[in-house]
Amino acid sequence: MTYLPDEHTYSKEHLWIKEFENNIYVGFTNHFIKQVGMFDLVDVRDGISLKKGEVCGIVYEKSIRKIKSKSKNMVMPVSGTILSVNMNVFLDPTLFNHEPYRHWVIIISVKNPDELKELLSTTQYRALIKT
Repeated sequence: MTYLPDEHTYSKEHLWIKEFENNIYVGFTNHFIKQVGMFDLVDVRDGISLKKGEVCGIVYEKSIRKIKSKSKNMVMPVSGTILSVNMNVFLDPTLFNHEPYRHWVIIISVKNPDELKELLSTTQYRALIKT
């Protein structure tokens, strides 16, 4: 069984979300990482405001000996402003491959708190990834 922290909620786009004070921390789930494969580049920017469902970043698979690497969009789990990007995303993205629940990717200031109610519980997310 896949490890999923109960204190997190989850998006259908395979991100984990943890509320802290008035902001949320967002990271990659194991399932997200398995879809991309080992990755070595994440393109995400801070200071931008986006709506729920809009692309906020792109994750690129490690491209050793590959002409074309695979990529996956990182999608905003809720509407808001990206306040901060974890610099380890740029300095050592392999940390996220091995311990995804220890490392957040972005911090978002939430625009519409009601959207947080639409996120999945651990049980709901586990059912989603089993299908």
